[in-house]
Amino acid sequence: DAITEGDIKAWLIDWDRALKTKANYHGLLFGVFTHAVEEGYLRTNPCARTAPKRSRVRQAQAELRFLTEEELNTAVRLAGDDGDLLTFAVGTGLRFGEVTALWCSDIDLAHGTVRVNKAWKRDGEHGEGETPGWLRKQVGAKHVMRQHHLGNPKTPKSRRTISRRASAGSGCGTWSWTPRRSWWSPQQ
Repeated sequence: DAITEGDIKAWLIDWDRALKTKANYHGLLFGVFTHAVEEGYLRTNPCARTAPKRSRVRQAQAELRFLTEEELNTAVRLAGDDGDLLTFAVGTGLRFGEVTALWCSDIDLAHGTVRVNKAWKRDGEHGEGETPGWLRKQVGAKHVMRQHHLGNPKTPKSRRTISRRASAGSGCGTWSWTPRRSWWSPQQ
């Protein structure tokens, strides 16, 4: 009985992780402590009344801090050849797995939009190990790269279309595919 309900609550509030991550770990601990109670090692489960709730998490979350323009410019400069990719990702809010999964057909230069409908996923992540059927029809053979495959974005809400107006930033004005078929970069 060395771990108390208060210990679990404090851990959940202080641990700097997403609510879903906290819920996953809490569920694991809940199961472990339930088994310990059933086997007679503990009298009560300290996780029984401590499920992570959004209201508790919001109270304890630190305020988000965004890069200043000067900090972003420094990061872009230090990124070297990948600076344009960084500017594009920051300007659109795309995750790395989303921005690197973009195809030419996902970019509509005439309307200034970027369609996000796929992302690179680690094999076995979220119980997935294959490219979804709708995407497999388009790509034919399975697209695999270093234990990653093309799959759906992280959440259903991650499937979205971003307009150039929404992607503020000096580096997100006019975009084109570079001759070396590398990252997106501003037209010269």
